[in-house]
Amino acid sequence: MKNLILLLLGLNAFFSQAQISTIQVNKSSSDELTKMEYDSLEGEFRGDKKSDLGQLIGQELYLKPKSSSFDIQMGYKGFIKDYKINQYEKSNVYRCCSTYDGSRADKYDGIGDKYYTVLAVYKIISSSNLANYFLKLSRKDNGEICYYSYSFSLTSDFIVVGYYEKQKELLRDKEFVMRKRRFGKFIDINTGKEVAINPGKIYKCINFGIDPEESNPSMVLEGENKELILLPISWLKYKMYAIEKSEALNYSSRFGIHIWDQILQNEVEIGMTEEMVLLAWGNPSKINPTELKDVKSEQWVYEQRGYIYFKNGIVDAIQEN
Repeated sequence: MKNLILLLLGLNAFFSQAQISTIQVNKSSSDELTKMEYDSLEGEFRGDKKSDLGQLIGQELYLKPKSSSFDIQMGYKGFIKDYKINQYEKSNVYRCCSTYDGSRADKYDGIGDKYYTVLAVYKIISSSNLANYFLKLSRKDNGEICYYSYSFSLTSDFIVVGYYEKQKELLRDKEFVMRKRRFGKFIDINTGKEVAINPGKIYKCINFGIDPEESNPSMVLEGENKELILLPISWLKYKMYAIEKSEALNYSSRFGIHIWDQILQNEVEIGMTEEMVLLAWGNPSKINPTELKDVKSEQWVYEQRGYIYFKNGIVDAIQEN
């Protein structure tokens, strides 16, 4: 009985001193994405939906070189030897710089201006339940394997070669109607001088390449005086600087010559439709609708330009800044 009492007292002392503890469970897991079909005709692969990254498996990528002083200072980031190891460990950085400061481009051992094949894409769920994605890359010139930590957009670092080749095939020898340029300027490739382009002039795509300043796929357009300018193909979808000639002729036929000339000059006027305004000024930053009996009124807000007022889809008033 005495021994039983001592045992109970001992257990009571143990439990009274015991502290609550949580068992740590590692929830990190790795999944390999399934290969998906990639259609180069759908446009530039941006990868905004990370579930679409499976489209890159088997694709060849070109790592754009850093050219401007700012880009060189920022450098490449996310190229590592092993995706299962902390990517911020200096020893894990692929061909790391001499002094690790975010993998500056001028310290990297020549990884830019190279071609890589995507062998696989991995989705890693961390212990904090966050999803991280890594592209397994094979470097074409030497067969080295590395991993790329994918963050927001592929186009900041890479060009999909299949997309580039398809655009080159589609755009070569096509003609474009030029618009008034609101920002920046066009420079003649041969002379280095600014080119003043009159809206409505026709330029022809005679070549295709990478813009050395922005490292973006660009058309080389030739004007009537044999001047040559670069136009990034990503600008075509916004129709801000150039519109394919067949499309421009369609707009001119539908809208009339006067309205089409106004659009090419980036001008709006009373009586325009919403489609015309979108072509002239682009998408508004905000739309304020007002519903009245038999009248649909809207105010389109353009922060840098002003306000456009619609009644039943037709411009009724314009207030420019």
